[in-house]
Amino acid sequence: MNTQQEEIKAIILQFTVEEINELIAEIRKALEIREFMKLAETGFTECNDPEEDIYNVQMIHKLNEVNRYAEYLCFYL
Repeated sequence: MNTQQEEIKAIILQFTVEEINELIAEIRKALEIREFMKLAETGFTECNDPEEDIYNVQMIHKLNEVNRYAEYLCFYL
């Protein structure tokens, strides 16, 4: 164990049993969320595919059209 871990351990041992159990539950929850996030990342690998970028390009063009129309309305209103 390194120094930081020893310090954390010393602090935790000052907690009540209930506080330690709450801390363990929170740590487990955080680890579970982290694992789900790692799994979710693998589901979005196609987003990094340049061939799939067509949707982003189309969206940018559509947003540019909307922006030009908004500028037109602001100018003439």
